[in-house]
Amino acid sequence: MCTFKNEITIDILDLTNILHYFGMEIYLFITLLGSIYAMILGSGIISKEENEKTIEFLLAKPVSRTKIITSKALAVLSYILLFNIVLFIANYTMMEVFKTSEFDIKVFILLSLGALLLHLTFAAIGFLISVFIIKARTVMSVSLGMVLGMYFLGLASSISDKLTGLKYVSPFKYVDAADIIINAKIDYIYIVIMVLIIGFSVIGTYIFYLKKDIRN
Repeated sequence: MCTFKNEITIDILDLTNILHYFGMEIYLFITLLGSIYAMILGSGIISKEENEKTIEFLLAKPVSRTKIITSKALAVLSYILLFNIVLFIANYTMMEVFKTSEFDIKVFILLSLGALLLHLTFAAIGFLISVFIIKARTVMSVSLGMVLGMYFLGLASSISDKLTGLKYVSPFKYVDAADIIINAKIDYIYIVIMVLIIGFSVIGTYIFYLKKDIRN
């Protein structure tokens, strides 16, 4: 995976620049592995209650389904935020230690925000999926399949001019490191799309879960 990414961005980014190196090498793992983590976290947060039969005990208490969903959503949000804060501190420290010249802190923050938005997007999608999937193995398979599928769609859009339209399908292209570094911004249309995906996924989770029949 890294080889393909390097072939695409090698003419754009400069490996002697630590920010460019971060965008070309480290950012890939942050976005890809972080998205897998976020997707698994989001898709398992509700489904595991049914899979482990603990939802019956939870619903027997004077707690509404809306409150259950809200608490689950806040838990996922807390984990994702903490995960990205730790990454930001670790990455910034590493770059300060190994830099040979000053780097653009604004671009570094944009890259970090891009990764956060990407993780939240996949977490929200997983959150919606968790309403319909209750088996742990299925959750893992769907999460990995969707994240890797989206990643390779984004990769395909960069390799072939005929497939450039796929960039709108893959959230990974919304926060492409080369684009952010070169343009020093995240295209607003991509931000809008991710916010809409997050919003519709969370709202959809509430709607479907409130109508769902809980399995015994």
